[in-house]
Amino acid sequence: MHLALLIIAALGDGPRLFELSAERTVHDGAARRAYAEGNAELLTEGAALHAERITWDEASRSATAIGNVALRLTGSELLAVVADVLTVRFEGDEVREVFLNDGKVLSKKGISAAALRALTSPDALVAAGETTMLLKGNHLLREGTRWRLEQLELVPCECNFQDPSWSIRASGATIDPVDQRASMWSPVVRVHGVPVLWLPWISLPLSNRQTGLLVPRPGFTALNGFSFEQPVFLTLGRSADLTFTPGYFGGALPPPALPDGGTPAPSPYGILGPRLAVELRYAPSEEANGRATLGLL
Repeated sequence: MHLALLIIAALGDGPRLFELSAERTVHDGAARRAYAEGNAELLTEGAALHAERITWDEASRSATAIGNVALRLTGSELLAVVADVLTVRFEGDEVREVFLNDGKVLSKKGISAAALRALTSPDALVAAGETTMLLKGNHLLREGTRWRLEQLELVPCECNFQDPSWSIRASGATIDPVDQRASMWSPVVRVHGVPVLWLPWISLPLSNRQTGLLVPRPGFTALNGFSFEQPVFLTLGRSADLTFTPGYFGGALPPPALPDGGTPAPSPYGILGPRLAVELRYAPSEEANGRATLGLL
């Protein structure tokens, strides 16, 4: 059976209610701390924190959770945070700052705030709804509707988040779950864990239909040599969109020398120089849709 401990702090315009419950709870009035162990849960209006053990510090308005940590943020965005150890600091009844140890943040859709809030298992949080973004980092700071992060790794697509084929690492970033956009400084694009491209800065959309730059596509083949393409996505209302993809190709690798030392003729195939690919997609009704592509060399 759970025992409940209610902590009320006068913050902002009026009192805010924090409810801490667990199988065992202890309140140290002198130290202004509360300790909860065994299915511990801390609840406030916009957040719910579940773990094996939670320590609440009333002076700093922070909670430290240990073991199977599951944090659900259900304010202006739906975020699920899972970790082994987590410290969260509140401003009023809103989560202001999160420190993670071996944790990850998942942006969710396709699930209601109430349903997400009811989940207490990290595995259930990962599987719930649809994940639109996976983020690994050690420090999140809320600034308005944005989160500022340091030393992070981001997978900004709806794909296989258990084993993503690519990701972006950056020294710093701001993530706006409301506007669905990420701005990253010194990002490094990694494919299967291998760094392939560095950029000084990039701004990426985090939704499927949002005008902006998409992830750059560096590549290498024997036919076309080294290549780099930068897709640009443009929405044209609810039923059409365009993708412009300018790029540059280095051309086929030079063939090996002939046995007699002569120079073989260069390959007549492959691409050397700039290229522009344009794709138009349209769906004027549920029964009709189409796609038109144009490539310029």
